[in-house]
Amino acid sequence: MISKKEISNWLDKIQDDNRYYYMTSIEHVDERLTRIEKWLSTIKEDFYELIHCKKYQIGEERVVLLYFLLFDIKEEILLRKAFEIRSILHEFYSQMTQHKRKDFTNFVYETKVKINRSTNGI
Repeated sequence: MISKKEISNWLDKIQDDNRYYYMTSIEHVDERLTRIEKWLSTIKEDFYELIHCKKYQIGEERVVLLYFLLFDIKEEILLRKAFEIRSILHEFYSQMTQHKRKDFTNFVYETKVKINRSTNGI
């Protein structure tokens, strides 16, 4: 695991041009995570229940998958279609561990397509 000091040293080495892009990407992720947080409060869903995981067992891959599946959906659509999306995600996370490595990628993309179909029907 990288220490806080190593990350700080790395950030200090970033040249000024790249620092802008780095900070912009952090803002982008923060904005998307805030959107997902609003969505979770709309559906009144416990985050750990949604991703089928106990609090102490959470792995970053489940969070990254949630981010990937929801990052490009506009907030108003995400909130309007909140329960449909929740249903798709419940199914996704409950079946996630049943897939072998080679077809897992297809499973993720198929879920993304389901979500996109659900949200584009407005």
